[in-house]
Amino acid sequence: QPKTVNLTFQSNPTSLQLTAGPTTARAPFTITAIQNAQLQLIAPNQKYRGKNYVFVSWSDGLAQSHIITAPSTPTTYTATFQRTK
Repeated sequence: QPKTVNLTFQSNPTSLQLTAGPTTARAPFTITAIQNAQLQLIAPNQKYRGKNYVFVSWSDGLAQSHIITAPSTPTTYTATFQRTK
């Protein structure tokens, strides 16, 4: 039986759309992943409530779209965006 871990995804500002593996949802959300599994994280530039948001950074310091290996302890990943005109 594989060991699982809860991974939480947040956006700053909140409610922006993120993709973690097969899940695309508005942050914050939590998924259950298999430890050591690889997941692609994507924080797309997007329009929300009539405003445009562009990606600035992930809390792990990696690219807008990147692969993580699910850790063995519950972890939160936060994508930061900047509003543009």
